Amino acid sequence: MIEQRDLGMVRLAVSQKTRGWEGRMQQELHANVALCSSKGWMTSGNMLLTSEKIVIEGYGALQQAISAGLSQALVDLHITVETEDFPALLTIATQALPAPTTMRDTWLRALPNVTFPDAALNQVTATVQSACERIARELEQDVQYALEKHFRSGKQPQQSTLVIFNGAATVGAIQSGSNMTANVTQSATSIGELAAALETLGPLIASSELDSDAKKEHQAFLDECVASAQSGKPNKTKIGAFLGMLKGTAEGLKNGAALVNAATEVYHLLSSMAS
Repeated sequence: MIEQRDLGMVRLAVSQKTRGWEGRMQQELHANVALCSSKGWMTSGNMLLTSEKIVIEGYGALQQAISAGLSQALVDLHITVETEDFPALLTIATQALPAPTTMRDTWLRALPNVTFPDAALNQVTATVQSACERIARELEQDVQYALEKHFRSGKQPQQSTLVIFNGAATVGAIQSGSNMTANVTQSATSIGELAAALETLGPLIASSELDSDAKKEHQAFLDECVASAQSGKPNKTKIGAFLGMLKGTAEGLKNGAALVNAATEVYHLLSSMAS
């Protein structure tokens, strides 16, 4: 079963992927009202149909962003999943997608304060809700596909390079094929610097404007990255994915500049380490 801290990171990834979608949709709706007003279409079918299109397309784009964020998080963070993890992942996805009735009401509130023919208004209202219900059903299918794809990819034999870091050994020959090994001298100073740099992110996360749950989830994953670095065999892929996600989250915060800079510096340090 997927661990709770990994579910938390998936939730954060989805939130990062979808941040600001409602504001962008509202801007398009306001711009559409201004355009229709300038053309004398305020009480016409054009006003209803163009605003309907904006809401449906915005809802569809949100659904796709949720699916993409969830799927990418499973890959980037190397999260192990089983088929029974579907309900937990679906819950994360559906919580990020407003109900179809909410989108219907959003569309109605965005209409100008004018009188439309009842028949036309009722028809477009029903169309908006019906289209959004279809999009919401497709989200379940997309989550199922993302889970199954990630689950199966983890079951396939992979041709990979397994490098064993041995601080006391000299560099040996690197062989081709699966499970190839090499003795590589790894700088203990670099590992120590990485762990120390990662630890500096903790106070910045704690003092950020993230809510308490998000702070706990970020800190839990940070602790895992620090432990990985201190082990002498840092998981560079997983640490890099966390730093990228942390930077993206911090960029959306009002007081996030220090955290963005710190995450960027740690990422540069990580990138400079010998492979």
